[in-house]
Amino acid sequence: MPLPGHLDRVYEHLASIVRACGSSRDLIAGKRIHAHIADANLGNYRFLANLLVEMYGKCGSLHDARRVFDSIHSPNIFSWNLLVVAYTQNGRLREARQCFEKMPGKNVVCWTGLITANAQSGYVLSARGVFEKMPQRNRVTWTAMVWCLVNAGDVIEAKIIHEQLVQMGIAEQLPLAKFIVQMYLSCGSLDEARNLFDLLPSKDVGMWTAVIAAYAKYGRWQEAIKLFETMESRTGPYSVLVWNAIISASFQNGQLKGSLELFWKMRRQGVRPDSLTLATALDTCAASGNLHEGRMVAELVTVYGLQSNDLVNSSLVHMYGKCGSLDDARRVFDGMAHRGPVVWSKMIAAYSEHGHCSEAFVLLKEMESAKMVADASSCVAFLQACGSLLALEAGQEVHGWITMKGLEQDVFVGNALVDMYGKCGSVEEAWAVFDNMKEKNWFSWNFMVEAYCSSGYSTEAIQVFLQMLQEGVKPNAKTFTSVLVACGHAGFIREGILHLVYMSSDYDVVPIAEHYACAVGLLGRSGWVKEAEEYVKKLPDAEASVWDALVTACRIHGDLDRGRSAAESLLECSPHAARSYAVVAGLYDALARSDDAARVRETMTSKGLTEERVTSSILVGNTTCHEFITADTRHKRIQGIHAELEDLGQRIAKDGYAPDASKLLMHERAEEQRQESLFYHSERLAVGLGAIKIRGDCPLRIIRNFRMCADCHTAIKFMSKAMGRTIILRDGSSQLHRFVDGHCACRDYW
Repeated sequence: MPLPGHLDRVYEHLASIVRACGSSRDLIAGKRIHAHIADANLGNYRFLANLLVEMYGKCGSLHDARRVFDSIHSPNIFSWNLLVVAYTQNGRLREARQCFEKMPGKNVVCWTGLITANAQSGYVLSARGVFEKMPQRNRVTWTAMVWCLVNAGDVIEAKIIHEQLVQMGIAEQLPLAKFIVQMYLSCGSLDEARNLFDLLPSKDVGMWTAVIAAYAKYGRWQEAIKLFETMESRTGPYSVLVWNAIISASFQNGQLKGSLELFWKMRRQGVRPDSLTLATALDTCAASGNLHEGRMVAELVTVYGLQSNDLVNSSLVHMYGKCGSLDDARRVFDGMAHRGPVVWSKMIAAYSEHGHCSEAFVLLKEMESAKMVADASSCVAFLQACGSLLALEAGQEVHGWITMKGLEQDVFVGNALVDMYGKCGSVEEAWAVFDNMKEKNWFSWNFMVEAYCSSGYSTEAIQVFLQMLQEGVKPNAKTFTSVLVACGHAGFIREGILHLVYMSSDYDVVPIAEHYACAVGLLGRSGWVKEAEEYVKKLPDAEASVWDALVTACRIHGDLDRGRSAAESLLECSPHAARSYAVVAGLYDALARSDDAARVRETMTSKGLTEERVTSSILVGNTTCHEFITADTRHKRIQGIHAELEDLGQRIAKDGYAPDASKLLMHERAEEQRQESLFYHSERLAVGLGAIKIRGDCPLRIIRNFRMCADCHTAIKFMSKAMGRTIILRDGSSQLHRFVDGHCACRDYW
């Protein structure tokens, strides 16, 4: 039935709103627009009704989807398809099959649509079952089945399909061959992909790029570079798109040094970078803490006139923030005309990570006031910011809003909630959200493993990892980082080394610098410093994070000779990172080599690098963040804080605590050793304020930007028992210390 001409605009407007509600999964808004459609007597128009069925399916309201479908006077093939997809997307395969069987006039398109719907929802076996029952198949259907396997990474089924296509004589026909190559690449079967790729009579740039990126992803770096060099002779000079692909693949798979080398090679060859190239280069500098090269890339932003590009500016904020150049990060942030939730979150995280929590919290409240928390994506960014600040109450408020809006079952929102609660040390709430999620992806499992790991629940972290494997979820590089850290905290040396071996042999996850650093920490912190050093020397090209871990192990165990050698390698590997000099100076401080420490700091200053100040911050309620430095006297309640700490000192002394100035740590040694009492340390001042400002049944949540000294760790254990309350402290080791009744969840191993 055609629409009257005067309703065309209304009709198009309503259709666009319904689509938007489906895309954002906003069920409440979807129901409101449905009511408007019914009031306008437009519900009988089949196209609008079909859109409503699709919208309700995406929002998970199958009852409403079926009710709208049943109201359609003459449902067409698209109506039936949309209902089938709605059932499939929500895991109701039985109803989907029943509906499909009732569908009149099924054609190849309908069968292919059902295969695709199952594939998109992760039901590979169901998709294969539909495929086998098809009365006839064409190239489109075969392509849909291959696409299903590409997304599932099912190498066994992939080989079966390939064999069938070879028998039919169409395995090497484009574009089907392109999907088969991509299928093998996604499964990690690089040799099979390469064999078919080499047989193809013609290859486009996209196929070359996909194969090269896969080799980089799976750690076959030399082969990736060789293919990359071969490609130019076959396809002509590289476009910026090809360079972007290889640079991005290198960065995403931990080849930070290689990624930057490719970027500068691209520049030498006269290829003009675009916004994606510069953003990736900046993100690489951020990941490696390389402010020197980061500034060089930042200069190119101006050269190429991309100062107003949101993607580039977001990466600039991230790079400056990660490298500790907070004034530069804020300058870029303030100059952005359009600031989305993600860049707000990056600026907040930069302040938080470098101990400027009061500025971070002010920005968090501004983000909230600017109505940034309005949809699922902005909720995710806001929750990330809450997690970095330990702002549990603010995160809980957003959780309530999410529940009211019906967004809790959005997998991305659910993941952000698990991550936020985990970072705030509320592992019970993190598990409650995780356990209630109907849909989980590997991000969900990773965040849950990481939540337990960072809070010191190593055994539980490993148990969740094993459950993840039982559920058939394939772990990735991030998963194994958390598992290795968990093994380190628990002292499971043998298990950790085995995981490092099995990750590549059993799960096709190639170890990167992050994993090697974990392995060094695992050995070194267990006292096996010699073995850790030998392990590092066997690595072909150890990066700064690996040497950093070895220096830290040497400092903990007082091994000056190995520490000095590792320190020289660290500075050679990362000569422009302030953290490298701070770590080395800290080693000499801890080993009473004050002259060496002074020399390192002088070198650091001569290079224009500045050492961050040591700070601790505590959030009081949901309104104010209080920041302290060593021996701080600025706070208006400082006399009350000192009185509280003196009282606590007397109480914990009776329980057996005795201060030990020899346990002062790196950055604080020169600054704090001169103080009359260890109770002037920044984290203890934060505890003192929390004791007098926060009601007794609420945990104290403190952020410290550097690793806490062993004496403070001991003292706060005693304080938690004397005060009868929980103290949660995240320090520069990324460890979340949970002090309860005289014990810490890290088991004194951090």
